[in-house]
Amino acid sequence: MAFKISSIFRFGPIKNFTPAAFLIGGLSLVSSILGMLRDRILAAHFGAGEALDIYYAAFRLPDLVFNILIFGALSSAFIPIFSQCLTKNKKKAFEIAGSVLNLILVLIFFISLFCVIFAPQLVKIIVPGFTGEKLKTTVEMTRIMFLSPILLSISGVFSGILTTFKRFLIYALAPIMYNVGIIGGFYLFVPQLGIYGLAWAVILGAFCHMLIQLPGAFSSGFRFNLSFNLKEESIRKIGKLMFPRSLSLLVNQFNILAVTIIASILMSGSLAIFNLANNLAGIPLTIFGAPFAVAAFPVLAFSFNRKRMKKFVQVFSTAFIRISFFVIPATVLILVLRAQLVRLVLGAGMFDWEDTVLTFQVLGFLALSLFFQSLSPLVSRAFFAIHNTWIPFISGVVSAIVNITLAFLFGKIMGMGIGGVALAFSVAQTLNLLLMLVILHFKLGGFEDQRILSTTAKIVLASIAGGITVQLLKYLVGLNLGTETFSKVFIQTAVSSSGGVLVFLVLAWYLGIKEISAVKDLLGKMLKNKKLEGLNQ
Repeated sequence: MAFKISSIFRFGPIKNFTPAAFLIGGLSLVSSILGMLRDRILAAHFGAGEALDIYYAAFRLPDLVFNILIFGALSSAFIPIFSQCLTKNKKKAFEIAGSVLNLILVLIFFISLFCVIFAPQLVKIIVPGFTGEKLKTTVEMTRIMFLSPILLSISGVFSGILTTFKRFLIYALAPIMYNVGIIGGFYLFVPQLGIYGLAWAVILGAFCHMLIQLPGAFSSGFRFNLSFNLKEESIRKIGKLMFPRSLSLLVNQFNILAVTIIASILMSGSLAIFNLANNLAGIPLTIFGAPFAVAAFPVLAFSFNRKRMKKFVQVFSTAFIRISFFVIPATVLILVLRAQLVRLVLGAGMFDWEDTVLTFQVLGFLALSLFFQSLSPLVSRAFFAIHNTWIPFISGVVSAIVNITLAFLFGKIMGMGIGGVALAFSVAQTLNLLLMLVILHFKLGGFEDQRILSTTAKIVLASIAGGITVQLLKYLVGLNLGTETFSKVFIQTAVSSSGGVLVFLVLAWYLGIKEISAVKDLLGKMLKNKKLEGLNQ
């Protein structure tokens, strides 16, 4: 059935991955803006100090449990098998979905209960540098936040169902509601509960994340049941696929834990600075990398299941190029304007100039690996689509060892502080992507190599020209206008970034980068409300 723009607003399916990626990316931009607003509110109220160190540290254990069992692990195993079951028996497929949810809820409940009981011992391992009241508050907030994985477990199954049915609008609204919940919770709970109000704000955000997806999951055919059918072959297959993916995510979480552990023994505020910088650095990944990976995943899984490997390679190569088209120039912008971005987004209230300098230095180190981080979701999902979850795990183990070793070397021994930890993180993420990419290339017998290499080279050239333009305009505007106030920094950033983007687009058009035409055609058809067909070519 042909897809129309109007069907987006009826929460209908989007069959072609490019418009789906643009939809997810657009809403991810809204979510990122809300995320920046959230961080600005927190930074202005608490500053980059002890309070935000506690807040981010309290996330670690609940995030560890959720990420290993739900985020990525369940979806990477659930979507290919659920999609396969739908082609045979829709009713049976939803019975399996219900059983999976029940099993996940039981598992995550008991794991969360264990972590709540032994939170003092576990938190001490994660933040060995925290002592006294700081450690006690982190433990108490961690216990509160363990309500979040339970809510997000339900939401995670709903997300898997919605992406399988290609109902990307509802799926993409969930992160927006998560940030809305946290921001609303800040004003609702923090005035009465202080820092503990932040934990309850996170719970409200998780509830909103789940609630927005509930109607879409039900209208797709999902119903709650009390089934625990462990003998069902499809459920066992999901479990088998989840196991190595869970191990892979455990390794990835060790990367974050390594940052947390080392940051806790550095100067106060180091953990807050890393997280604030990482949130800014992650915007291109959120807006471009993840949306194209999510939108392409069902197509990749379907192509593999139907043994259409030529289509598989074509879709992968197209997604690779389109991620590159957006992320490479975005990375250059962040590198050149990192000081301005930090000051504009976070520079208020208790967040002073010293915090700003430290944060934009860390942001610079993290930006070095943005291109590789943004491609990782696509490459990982390509492995998941071919029912191989072991390679991402092995690659993750290697990168985690590198990350932990270099983080301690750069951050502690060489005295680079949290900047050294960020540099180690970037090196590890780059290595992780390169290892997976080489192995995937071998397994598929190659990608559309000439197309990828030639287009990426043109994108890099256009991005460098755009970056030089940004630097020149930034200097000229700053020299003539000054940078003493928020409005002056905003004008400097807006003028220089606009000029850089314009130069990039003109040069990209001159070099014949086809993504310019693809974006132009998509936007034109959106404005004219025409059918979006053939854009995944």
